[in-house]
Amino acid sequence: MSRDTELDKRSNEELAPPPRMLGDTEVGIIMDYAARLPAGAEILEVGPWLGGMTRLLAQHGNMTVVDRFIWTDANAENYPGIAEPEENFRAQFETHMAAEGITARIIEATLPEMTWPGGALDFVLIDAPRTAQQLHGCMSVIASVLKPGAHVLIKHALNRRDLGLGAYIDALIGFGSFQMIATEQPNWCNIVVLVATNEVGALADVEGAERAIATAPMTEDFTDPWYGRSLSAFRVAYLAQSGRWSDAYARLSEMPASSENLTLWDEMEPLLRQPDNLEADGQLAILSELVWLHNDTGVATQAPVQIGSSFATRLRAYWRNNANADWVHEGLDAQLLGDEVAEAQIARLSPVSAQLFQKSVVEVGNNLGGGALAALLAGVQSYVGVEMSTMTVLGVELSERYPNIKISQDIEASNKVIRECDVLLIGSDPEIDSPLANAVTSRMRTRRSTVYLTRRSP
Repeated sequence: MSRDTELDKRSNEELAPPPRMLGDTEVGIIMDYAARLPAGAEILEVGPWLGGMTRLLAQHGNMTVVDRFIWTDANAENYPGIAEPEENFRAQFETHMAAEGITARIIEATLPEMTWPGGALDFVLIDAPRTAQQLHGCMSVIASVLKPGAHVLIKHALNRRDLGLGAYIDALIGFGSFQMIATEQPNWCNIVVLVATNEVGALADVEGAERAIATAPMTEDFTDPWYGRSLSAFRVAYLAQSGRWSDAYARLSEMPASSENLTLWDEMEPLLRQPDNLEADGQLAILSELVWLHNDTGVATQAPVQIGSSFATRLRAYWRNNANADWVHEGLDAQLLGDEVAEAQIARLSPVSAQLFQKSVVEVGNNLGGGALAALLAGVQSYVGVEMSTMTVLGVELSERYPNIKISQDIEASNKVIRECDVLLIGSDPEIDSPLANAVTSRMRTRRSTVYLTRRSP
């Protein structure tokens, strides 16, 4: 439940100014933007506590505050004698406001259940939400009443102990609802300053913080106060921390590449390690390798990338050569990419891998799982394997997982694809005078330069 109260201006006995949980640097940033407000501006403070910042903000506009006004154990330990844990301290807040002669509208509510009584907002200071879901509850309520150009200042946004809050803010920027303001504040200061865009109202329709974090596109603009992309790194790290690896890969692929991102990731990675969870640590190792591949300016970005036998080179080829495929993030499967059985076939196809990039490829042979994997790593547009023997487990898994890979034992239906494909690979010779052999021979006569023999050496 929430309730509104109007405090009348009245004099009271002198009280010491109420304490605040913000340092001088943060107060300076907040007041710098508050001082720019026009006369009669509407100001919202979420989490005013005892009113230390409220008394300063009230000098620049009409105040509304939102808080649940419940004293915590930490409050009781750090500020003894004010209230008991779990006690409502709204009366103390009201007393401080009355002593300052401040009129404020008070909404007593628990995030994200707050409701907004109406009125457009010019300035918002958010301190109370400590999780992405709480912040989403707040933002979805006020999004429709934020004026374009309104400043929203959010405390704890750069706190690495909870990556979710910063990840959600990055999603808001990705949706185009806000832009980050550079303040060049000290790197220990964890407040951020956002400015609402014309698209801010659309946030009211966003379905939940976690979905926003997973799906909002990455911005090309900076996402921290120092012209860097700290909150974008937060988002990739948070998705990894939550076990949503394909979403982490997808958002990483959208980040503008920069060597500075490598430094950010070096700071993020230790927060994500799980020594007791080998599977998660293995996934993290893959993600870290992709972060390096994506951002290291010393790595050639020009595709096609040569395929190789080591897992690192396979991963690099998969990521670079299939960068524009919409399935590349969900399709990344370390076990499949690292299949040791495929090593010999990958080695045979490696010399011609550059000719397969973005081409329709048909391969005729036996046990074609390795050839299909090599084609996938090479970045083929499509691959059809004409299997002349038994389907391999690897071949079946690749066909089921990747939409551009198909392995078939339907020899009779292969004539057309052999005739029309860009590149034909011959891994094994078809039976002499068979329809398949005749189709291969016809292709070699008419388009010999696009046929490659990849047979095993005797």
